[in-house]
Amino acid sequence: MTLTIGVLNTWHDMSRSSRDEFLRFGQTADALGYDRLWIGDSPMIWQDMYVALTMLALNTTHISLGSGVTHPNLRHPAVTASAFGTLNGVSEGRMVLGIGPGDSAHGTTGIKPAGAQSMKEAIQLIRRLHRGEEVTYEGHPLKLPWSKQEIPVYWATERRSCLAMAGEVADGVILPSPVDGQILRAQVDVVRLGASGAGRDPAEVKICFWTNCYVASDQAELDRARFETRATATSRLRHSRWWLSPELRERAVQIRRQYDYYQHAQYQAEQYALTPEHVVDMMTIMGTLDECLAKLRMCEEAGVDELMLGVGHFSNKIEALERLAKEILPLQ
Repeated sequence: MTLTIGVLNTWHDMSRSSRDEFLRFGQTADALGYDRLWIGDSPMIWQDMYVALTMLALNTTHISLGSGVTHPNLRHPAVTASAFGTLNGVSEGRMVLGIGPGDSAHGTTGIKPAGAQSMKEAIQLIRRLHRGEEVTYEGHPLKLPWSKQEIPVYWATERRSCLAMAGEVADGVILPSPVDGQILRAQVDVVRLGASGAGRDPAEVKICFWTNCYVASDQAELDRARFETRATATSRLRHSRWWLSPELRERAVQIRRQYDYYQHAQYQAEQYALTPEHVVDMMTIMGTLDECLAKLRMCEEAGVDELMLGVGHFSNKIEALERLAKEILPLQ
């Protein structure tokens, strides 16, 4: 396999133990040879992403660092451009910006989700500001006179119209989709068509698949991992449209109506019991090493270039990180 392997984590609370574990996760991922470390951005339920990324930039050496993912309506896009431009200097060129329409961030703040056109305009603005260009945005001229750099910007989406737009303007696309080769291939094709239509080389737009991955040593461990990934599976079910059966569409509507964003990603919450077991299996890469490798190869064959693995969602996150490094990274 030739996949770029990244992992996702969040910083949960102000305790010293939480801070130390968060930093240890990042330093361990760096030392083990992971390619990217993505940090979630939902300021009402997690510690501030920019503080977290600064801490990681100063305490890691090689690993690329990114937002997994931020939201254009949460902060002015010019402010996001400035922050990432600064972080890129602090990290010595290791930043990547993941950005999406919003989920728990808008659910807990009341800020509206970003529409497709707003996403496109924000990405175009950010990329031009990073290059040092002057840009007129909402009638006002903007410029970062100190910035002369290229920072990759990835658009997180699975909607058809947004996938095509992402192919037009983004450096990469983050797909929060089922682990299904046919669905992934269909989404990749839409991105590539969008890139081709904009006169771009489709191969330049990287495809990053966002999922959870756990190599289990026995059935008890697999059952625990499956339980702890319910929250991720539920989020996929809430947002998915084009692949759902009528029964799952009805279940997704029910979940959206009852969803408590302040319990977002907390797998112990009762709201995740609404997600059927088979959906959890559809949304994750878990099982024996051979089973996990088979799914990873399927993703690569479908056109995936990179992985964003939600290792930070597991209760034994450091152990899971080390096990993946031992079992998966040597095969790259």
